[in-house]
Amino acid sequence: MKLIPQASQWHRLWSIRFAIASSITGAVTTAYAALPADWLPAIPNGVKLALAGATVLTSVSAAVARVVQQQSLQAPAQTVTTPPNQDSKP
Repeated sequence: MKLIPQASQWHRLWSIRFAIASSITGAVTTAYAALPADWLPAIPNGVKLALAGATVLTSVSAAVARVVQQQSLQAPAQTVTTPPNQDSKP
């Protein structure tokens, strides 16, 4: 297995950020499913829909971000400066 050149900058990769957010929302959804049956009606339907939407949105965003080039991770262009001409004397 060969890592990508930016592997040391994993925390700056949007695909990783979205994958972490997707994991968190998925874990909350799993925790909701594990709640006792008498607690389930206490959670509003809007919260359930928002959580499901966030899970789908972050999952799709992670996939899209994986194939989009991030300009902030590119090596900065190096400017070449030439020293003043030493041959000419004022």
